[in-house]
Parts: sequence; C-alpha cells; structure tokens
Amino acid sequence: MKILVVVPYFEEPHRWMISGQKTAHWLSRHHQVTVVTTGSHDQLERRGHNLKIYRLKDYFLKDPINYSIVPHLGRKLTRIIKREKPEAFLINKHMFYTSLAIWPLKRLGKPVVVQTDTFPGINWFPKSRLVKAVMWVYARLLGNQILRAADKVVLLHEGLVDEAKKLGLNYEVIHNGIDLEAFDRVPPPADLKKRPGEVWVGYVGRLESVKGWLGLATIAQELVKRNRQLHFLFIGPTTNQEAVVTTYQNRQIRFLGLRHDVAGIDKLLDIFVMPSLSEGLSNALMEAMAAQNCCLATKVGGNQQLIRHEKNGLLFEAGNAAELKQALRRTLADQSLRRRLGQAARQTILEQYQLSHAVERLANLLERVSQKT
Repeated sequence: MKILVVVPYFEEPHRWMISGQKTAHWLSRHHQVTVVTTGSHDQLERRGHNLKIYRLKDYFLKDPINYSIVPHLGRKLTRIIKREKPEAFLINKHMFYTSLAIWPLKRLGKPVVVQTDTFPGINWFPKSRLVKAVMWVYARLLGNQILRAADKVVLLHEGLVDEAKKLGLNYEVIHNGIDLEAFDRVPPPADLKKRPGEVWVGYVGRLESVKGWLGLATIAQELVKRNRQLHFLFIGPTTNQEAVVTTYQNRQIRFLGLRHDVAGIDKLLDIFVMPSLSEGLSNALMEAMAAQNCCLATKVGGNQQLIRHEKNGLLFEAGNAAELKQALRRTLADQSLRRRLGQAARQTILEQYQLSHAVERLANLLERVSQKT
C-alpha cells in the first residue's frame, strides 16, 4: 500500500513531533510511505526503499504560538500526490498546518484519516491567554469543521472520546506506543556517570511554556541546595532558551540539549517529571514508564490515561508548584515507592502501549478506508 503521511515536523533538531515520525518509520517497514512535512526550504529526501520525505518551506511562529505557516500548501500537496500516487492518506495532529491539508485532499476525492492526541482549542491550550483565546475561536469557526471532513479520526487515547462524540466525529481509538525491543536495546550513555547514592530526576521535552518545565527548574534550584546527591537532567532542544538555561544550570541541574539516546538516559533516572500545562499522549512519558522510572505527571490530556494515581505513578494539578514539590519530596524519600510505581509503569506499557500492535491496527484502518473510495 502507498501511504501519504502529513506530519508537522519530522526529525528536526529544534522541533519535535515524535508520534508522527515513529508512525511513518514503522509503516515504511511494510508499505511505501511518502512523508510531507516542513523544513528550511523545499527538498526531497530518500530514506531507503520505502520512505521519501518532502520538506516544504515554512515560516515558524515561535513560543508561545508554536505554529508553522506553509505557503501554497494545497498546490504543493497536489503536485506530490500526482507524482507519488498514494492510495491512503494520514494526517498527523489536529490544528497544526497539517489540518489544512484535509480540504485539498477531499477536493481531490481522497480518503483522509486524521490521527490526534488532543483537540486544541477544546481540551488543549497554551499558556498565553491571547493565543488561548485565538485558538478557542479558531477551533469553533474553522478547526472543528475541517476535522469533521475527515473520513476517520484516530484518537490516540480514550480521554478524547467524549469530545469526539460531541463533535460528531467518525472516530476509532488506536493507542500510540513504544517499540519495546528497540527501546530495551539502547544502553545508558557513556558520557553520563551516575555515582552510588545519587538520585536523578529527569525531564524530556521541548523547552516551551506549555510544557511547564520552568516551574520544575525553579523547584529543582530549591531542592538541590538541601541534597548534594540530587541531580536534575533536562533533555530537549535549547534553541532560543540559552539565557534562561544559563540562569538555572549548575553542577546538579544540567541541560543536555537534543539527544538521540533518550532511551538510554531514561535508564539512569530514578524519577521522571512531566509538568505540562496541556498534553496529548506523551511519547516522553511512555518511554520513562518503559524504563521503570517513577513518573510524576500533571492531570491533563493523555497523562491521565497513562498514569493511574498511586498505582503506576503520581498525578498532580497542572501549574501547582506546591503539589509537585510535595510529590518530589515524597518519592525522593521513599525508594520502595519509587521501585513499586516504576515496575507497575513498565507493565502498563507492556500490556497496552506497544507500537507494533498500534501501527498494525492503523495500517488495517488505512486500507479499509482507502478501499471505500
């Protein structure tokens, strides 16, 4: 099957969109996949026999907006379709520029499947009040209508079902997941040395306001003063955040930048914190769970589907620094609690969030939808 996948960002050093690129790579094992995404200029990349990547020049509106504008998206997409002749069409993420690809595809009579872990403007909002208001209006004037045009909407977690029903969507729940075999093969990195008795707390993600990382860094500054064995690691691109990073970084609080061995770093962590103000189904959180980290996450989005409070992790209110600090102090003081929650987290991934199962179901769905047109 020839599949066209439209992804907001793909393997860029300063912008992550892990769910889309994982899905595209996995689908390319058994299908011919063409990815349409963004870049600094229009170009075509070939990755092996089954994967092509078309990058379209975009203009990126930085944090707190975090949105790409792709001029002539419909025209460029039409050219790619004529050249590659795909049979199935997958749009990754709702409300990014990718959503705007739905209408030109439908005008061409193509079957469209949208894959999303959030409904921005409905149950996902940035920190900025102005951007939040614009997003709320956009969702109701245009975004939701675009989404209803899709032949099928794949929800990455059950927490979206109620909203999908209200929006009148033709939906199906198919989890994203972790390639556990590949994940387990990644060794801890040689450049990071953990001494006996040290406790490492980690964060993985973009250094954007909606991710809540700054609140965690502030708490880290306070906690490390009282515990020389405590270390915080922040993993993620630091572009445009260099000044802030310098303010917080010291011997016990390190910003490692973009890393391609996150799975190995996770295996060195004792505690993982996901402090997002809004969140979908976080790949970073799933990987931390797979590494048996004791996970602390906010009560938002897919976090609430992955983490069962006191069973396989701890949940806290988004933006509540006191509650996060209490959860950190509790887990730092109780090694047996960390071990119990971490083992249960790994079991959750093993039973419910394996990537091979998810992508197989997605491929079957794409085939069914493409055959109906």
